[in-house]
Amino acid sequence: MFEHAPQAGPVPLTVVAAAVIEAVAALEGVPMRMTVFEAGLDGTPAPAAELADLRWTDGLDPVLRPAPAVRDHLLPLLRERGLLPRPARG
Repeated sequence: MFEHAPQAGPVPLTVVAAAVIEAVAALEGVPMRMTVFEAGLDGTPAPAAELADLRWTDGLDPVLRPAPAVRDHLLPLLRERGLLPRPARG
């Protein structure tokens, strides 16, 4: 199911299936499937309805702790596609 308004606000102009990620859910510990889409929007998303906060991340923020499926699968996929920066080697 594609979840959109009123939570996300802007209307999707283009929607393209980007990936299907299968992993173990962080809290429940059961298998889960996450379908990821790339979308062009007609505005900027903002918190609304049950979303108390919304922020963009490059996945490099040391304070933000994304769920394992996002950290281990989605962020590397976005880096491979050049949509996120790669971590600095050090």
